[in-house]
Amino acid sequence: MQSENVDQAIQNFPSVDVIMPTLNSARTLEMALESIIKQDYPGEIHIYIIDGGSSDTTIDIAKRYGAHIILQKGIYMHGKDGAYNLGIKRSNSQYILRMDSDNVLVEESFLKNMIYPLIADSSINLSVSLSTTGPNSTCYERFASMLDQKQLIEIAMKGIKHGNYYIVNDMTIGLNNCTVFRRRDYEVIGNFISDISFFTALREKGLSKAAINPECHYIHYGVPSYLSVLKKMNKRVKRIPRIIEDYDLSNLNGTSDLPPNQPITIKSYLRAIILNFMDIFRHGKKIYLCGFLLALVPIIVALMHPISMSKIYFGYLRKLAFNKGK
Repeated sequence: MQSENVDQAIQNFPSVDVIMPTLNSARTLEMALESIIKQDYPGEIHIYIIDGGSSDTTIDIAKRYGAHIILQKGIYMHGKDGAYNLGIKRSNSQYILRMDSDNVLVEESFLKNMIYPLIADSSINLSVSLSTTGPNSTCYERFASMLDQKQLIEIAMKGIKHGNYYIVNDMTIGLNNCTVFRRRDYEVIGNFISDISFFTALREKGLSKAAINPECHYIHYGVPSYLSVLKKMNKRVKRIPRIIEDYDLSNLNGTSDLPPNQPITIKSYLRAIILNFMDIFRHGKKIYLCGFLLALVPIIVALMHPISMSKIYFGYLRKLAFNKGK
């Protein structure tokens, strides 16, 4: 639905809470916050910055944009006691926009068009946007965006079109950045431990009906270089054991903390690497070389942390086997 039709359909848009974890995020934070305050949104927008102990100008930037700042040194982005959980529990609007500090909302009508399907149909649980790339996006960011768009468009086309968005009765891929969800659904689940576990729990409870908005885009400036990819994955390997400790299978009635319908096996992973390598020759474009290099990152990190990676991988397989044996 076009913006003008949205205005005619609903006069009073509800307030929205934007939950954004930060840690030394000055490089991209101002762009992210600027894109929020420029939103042509009739309701109130409350920005919650949950900072893990930044030593740069992150806090100064957040204050300049009037954000609610929650300081919790050492806090993890995910986990039972993580930044997303803390921010959601400190806020109170009925709609929540999950957004990282390196995300930028593209259209000024982004939030309006994302919230509209949730207001128009109370049975919709998620409003999903598509990633895109900006003029300064790296090859790795362009490749990730290309995959994201391909997956979501394929799912959207299987749904029912309503104006400019598609309704899908059951999303089958995880929770991407800049997704809007309802507080009532969060309260049913009880925790935002990780993207995957929260999304899996939503599906477990039958709360995965989604509106996919092909005209709502965000830019993810999260991969400035290949070295940054390695550093990011290295940090995740260190943090995942903490998240796993927070995660209790009983919370999800035994559901595996894995992407639905996408079991992670060595065979499927190696197949993905081979396909990415073949795409380099099929298409002859640099972006596919970047995709192949990204596919190699887990192998490089596994060689750096063989014990931790083995524990994580076989821990996931045990959960998957437990779920199948129910």
